[in-house]
Amino acid sequence: MAPTLLFEVLRFKLSRLLPSLRATFAASNQMRQEGRVDFVKLTGTGSNEYGFSILPDLRQYVVFSIWSNALEIKKYVNGGGIVGASKIDSGYERFAVSPTSAKGFWDGYALDLGKASLDPSAATSAATLTGSNLNAAGGCPIDLKERSKLLRGGDINGNDGRIVVLTRASIRWQRLLRFWQSVPSVTRSLSGSDGLIRSIGFGEYPLIRQATFSIWESRQSMIEFAYGGRHQEIIKRTYAECWYREEMFVEGRLMSDMCLSESV
Repeated sequence: MAPTLLFEVLRFKLSRLLPSLRATFAASNQMRQEGRVDFVKLTGTGSNEYGFSILPDLRQYVVFSIWSNALEIKKYVNGGGIVGASKIDSGYERFAVSPTSAKGFWDGYALDLGKASLDPSAATSAATLTGSNLNAAGGCPIDLKERSKLLRGGDINGNDGRIVVLTRASIRWQRLLRFWQSVPSVTRSLSGSDGLIRSIGFGEYPLIRQATFSIWESRQSMIEFAYGGRHQEIIKRTYAECWYREEMFVEGRLMSDMCLSESV
């Protein structure tokens, strides 16, 4: 089967933060060890409502996972997801995504639409692109033409359903200042975008490993943001100056039958 992406957003009470995090980490690690899930990351989130922030939101966390086994993901979702697995009380949202295009790597993991796996060739490709031969290999992990091809490939109209976009990057140390200097203007542009339903900035490590998850009313509204105004200028600088060591870009459709939102 084609892989399914799950974004699980957890909100903890500060008084129960450490035990809740320990239980969540143990549950996600157990899934990985048992081979139930292809890929899983427990990450923090930024305090900004629309995306990246230097300041973390200590109450909110994201468990991002990729599944290629239909029976396992059905069992997991029916069991309450990470909340059911970790036995914790939490405000909880779950977004399920069927990817339609994917490019790049996350810790050497390459997402294919026909399969989702970490294999030697993917790891080798990632090492080549993120190592000393990066410029010789043709520049940054995903160049502007490739991203444009992914965004514009397919029928684009205003009635093609809700679109989800995942962007993730490992930022080069020497480009950190430029990256974070660009964040406020892009955030302002994103917050005023027509068609934006939800956006979350999350990441494994503060400052240097960042990701965004956004939901859009249509593909057209997403493309208008991506290739309009300030964001387009930043994209050009990103690839011209090679800000990232590794990058992943995924677009998909929201699977409403597996989505959930509840509070405690």
